[in-house]
Amino acid sequence: MKSGINCSERIVMVGPPYESQRIENLMLRAGCQIDVVAYCEDTRSHHMIHELSGKKVWSYQKAIDAYLNNEIDALFIDSLSFADDVKLDNLVEWFGRKGVDKLYVPPAVEFKKPYFDDIDILFNLERQKYRTHVQLMVTNQCNMGCMYCSHYIPLAKTVEIYTVEQIKKDLSRLSELSVYLDEIHLFGGEPFLHPDLPGVISACREIYPNTQIRICSNGMLIERQTKELLELLGRERVLLAITQYKPMEGRTDEMIDTLNCHHIRFFINPESNMFYKKFTLTPQDIEKAVMCCPEKFATHMFNGMISRCHFPTAARYFNERFTDRKFDVESSFMDIHKNTAEEIFAFLRTPKESCKYCMDKTEWVPWRRCTEADKNNPNGWVI
Repeated sequence: MKSGINCSERIVMVGPPYESQRIENLMLRAGCQIDVVAYCEDTRSHHMIHELSGKKVWSYQKAIDAYLNNEIDALFIDSLSFADDVKLDNLVEWFGRKGVDKLYVPPAVEFKKPYFDDIDILFNLERQKYRTHVQLMVTNQCNMGCMYCSHYIPLAKTVEIYTVEQIKKDLSRLSELSVYLDEIHLFGGEPFLHPDLPGVISACREIYPNTQIRICSNGMLIERQTKELLELLGRERVLLAITQYKPMEGRTDEMIDTLNCHHIRFFINPESNMFYKKFTLTPQDIEKAVMCCPEKFATHMFNGMISRCHFPTAARYFNERFTDRKFDVESSFMDIHKNTAEEIFAFLRTPKESCKYCMDKTEWVPWRRCTEADKNNPNGWVI
């Protein structure tokens, strides 16, 4: 295992692809002319990601085969993307058992070498005492209306907008508390329906200049956006995470041309023909539900309130629609403006009442649009 990088080597970067690309770009700007052949992640759990802005995303096994066949010289593991040292150590040991004996695993202090001076704050250990990523539901408006939407967007009775002013206020509060954000994830609804998406992006970049900004979109509105917004997305290195649904059939090539024309980073999830239901009104064992939860680190924020995931906000829409059948989620929110960083992170690390409504299994159903009849049938939205 090494920490000093030989710039002449062919490298595969291991970690979340969008994070790997960000680190690669930072290294290149800092004068480290590395040759990154591909990005790599465990596609057993993220099988949908196959390409990022034209660069291939390999599975672990593909990277191992390439190394053993001398197609690459080493693997670079983004150690900061792993939740704990145990997981990182296990991964390093596993690659070694598979025959990969040349791994670069730089600790955070490695990024403080001279050629990384300009990105020192990005990996400052003191700033990472309180570290997370945050999802901002910028609007609950959506042009898709998916039945079984896990955010219960079709059930919302009123339009909600996360205003630029409120976003600035909330992100400024996190910054004041020395909260380090790996990523700001903008979603909805459909983010491109926000009345001032350029303002949202600019606010995020102003307060967190080194943080990855990602927009989760169905892609249907991209070609209708103004030249100014598209150029902003490219200039600010915003990552678009696009999920394809049936209405996008036959339109993907045009969308990709638009993105490439404006140098916008993106990855496309293959067409989504299935949705899942995993919420129930019958209380479950909280510990068991948390153990199986894929979103237990998906911190959600809206209008000054923070929660462990998006479900408490989604549950509000269900409760407003079906007043005789309700989720108990009021204690699953915390006001970031009334609590300290220690209190907020203790809150986020602790399972909440809302967790008891999450099943340890899912029910897969074919994708379709929501009808008016669906909006009046609570049984269609829960297991």
